[in-house]
Amino acid sequence: MSVPDEFRTDPSLTALGLEILGVLGEGGSAIVFRASDARHGREVAVKILRQAVGMENAAARFEQEIRVAAGLRHPNILPLFGSGTLRDGRSFAVMPVAQGRTLRDLLDDGPLPIADALRYSRELAQALAYLHSRGFVHRDVKPENVIVESGHAVLTDFGLAVSITTLSHPVTSDPSARRAEVTDGGNPRFTRAGHVVGTLAYMSPEAIFADAPIDARTDLFSLGVLIFELLVGRLSVATLPPERVMEARAHAEPLHPRARRAEVPLALDLLVSRLTTRDVGGRPPSADAVDAELADLIAAGGTGARRSPWRVALVALVAVAAIVAATVRWGPRANPVDETVALDPRRVVVADLANDTSEPALEGLGSLAGEVITGALSSGTTLTVVNAAVAAPSRQQRGLPASDSSLAEETRAIVQEARAGLVVTGAYFAVGDGLELSAELTDTRSGRILGTAGPIRAPRSSPDAAMRILADSVVSLVVRTKPTP
Repeated sequence: MSVPDEFRTDPSLTALGLEILGVLGEGGSAIVFRASDARHGREVAVKILRQAVGMENAAARFEQEIRVAAGLRHPNILPLFGSGTLRDGRSFAVMPVAQGRTLRDLLDDGPLPIADALRYSRELAQALAYLHSRGFVHRDVKPENVIVESGHAVLTDFGLAVSITTLSHPVTSDPSARRAEVTDGGNPRFTRAGHVVGTLAYMSPEAIFADAPIDARTDLFSLGVLIFELLVGRLSVATLPPERVMEARAHAEPLHPRARRAEVPLALDLLVSRLTTRDVGGRPPSADAVDAELADLIAAGGTGARRSPWRVALVALVAVAAIVAATVRWGPRANPVDETVALDPRRVVVADLANDTSEPALEGLGSLAGEVITGALSSGTTLTVVNAAVAAPSRQQRGLPASDSSLAEETRAIVQEARAGLVVTGAYFAVGDGLELSAELTDTRSGRILGTAGPIRAPRSSPDAAMRILADSVVSLVVRTKPTP
């Protein structure tokens, strides 16, 4: 479209030394113009609301965007140079001209390289940490609102941002208190009694259903969905109608990008699953914590190979060259360990899953499952976690079978040495042309099984996704038991 003459001569623009040159882009509620800023000798973008009936909500959001952005100064947040009001009463904002592409544009070409996804994700976590420290929640973290400029991610569009203190609303399950709407660009959005707004495909369950308070962890859920999309290339839920998206969010399991892209590091997969869990308390506590985890992944070269200091020391001490498969399962008749040992239920031993398939070729799956469960518990709980396979290298030397009685004694010895009040054991079985994996959480003080996870069905050729689901279920079991001394 051509530049209207009214914009070329508007005194509010000319007073700032701005000359409108052309159109940069158009949205459902606003037009962004390219302009010359003679006062500062630079080219800028001027965002002006459309003049149309029924734009009250858009105008209010634009004013909110200006108010929030005006107080933000961060390298990964698009700055606001200035703002004003045209003579016809419409607001305008002056911003830098974005030289890059949005993440949505990049995703149109397919999944991003893992190194790029990690870098952009960390920069967004840093931007959110800063935003949250200023007392605001963004509420619309999605690829369209992230520009990649000179190789760095920049968060934009604060029209839905709101002070965290204003989001304290009573929890309600009344469907009449919730309504769906469609706004800018046809993107499906949602609001509850005018308080909770966002793009459905990226919204957290508590933002959609108002069944928990909204806080910074709501943005973390959206960030987790965005990271998942960067890694797998598309978000299938985004193509569903609003009511189907709501249904999916109500029952969805945490997202696991590794199930769709095998080279995704396990640590990154577990981070995404914790970010996208329905349980608000199961998510990382802050964007700073997410930033720290992503920094560790980047430092490890994106492999997720970093280990906690105690575990590095343990591996060095026992000189484990490889973690071997299979260990004993503890059943309802398992005897408690030595009662003279003070066992702490905040410490847990994780044993490999036992191979009950009678197929030696599948032996290594038990070790991998133990590693996955160990990683999930280490990341998702505050427990001290010990992997029994790492602590029992002699088992590799003896080649003991999974159900050998002396191995049971060895596992019990590890429990006592670790003073662990909990132990996770399990097995995998051949069922038809697939596998089933299960695990159980046992109180080592009484021998009582506290809960079971699974069975989880898996194809023989790719059991990774089932292992992660099983690991998440074990974490949920531990969280529900609320281990205390």
